[in-house]
Amino acid sequence: MIGHTKANEIGVDGRVADKYTDQGLGIGFDKNLKIASIHVMRPNYRTKEGLTVGDSEKAVLDAYGKTETVTIPIMAGTQQKAVFSNNALHYPGIRWVIGTDGKVTSILVSAE
Repeated sequence: MIGHTKANEIGVDGRVADKYTDQGLGIGFDKNLKIASIHVMRPNYRTKEGLTVGDSEKAVLDAYGKTETVTIPIMAGTQQKAVFSNNALHYPGIRWVIGTDGKVTSILVSAE
């Protein structure tokens, strides 16, 4: 659970374990090694609305409603190093990265 589950409770010692990467998940930890974010990169996981990677932008908008489109930076500490996406649909706690084909390429889940 984001903000509650600690790294050692899921068998990770502060680094992202290969078993999660192999499953299409990136797990981010805060300074206390609690789960801060999850990056879903494969269609193995669905939201409670039934949406997943590969679904259309229209399907996300139909399920969640209109929202703002945001840019997602790649950060190194406090410095922006690059841009991960210029086209992500932002809702509280979830961002849907949309590819040039109008399909979800990944899902970013966090407390924000």
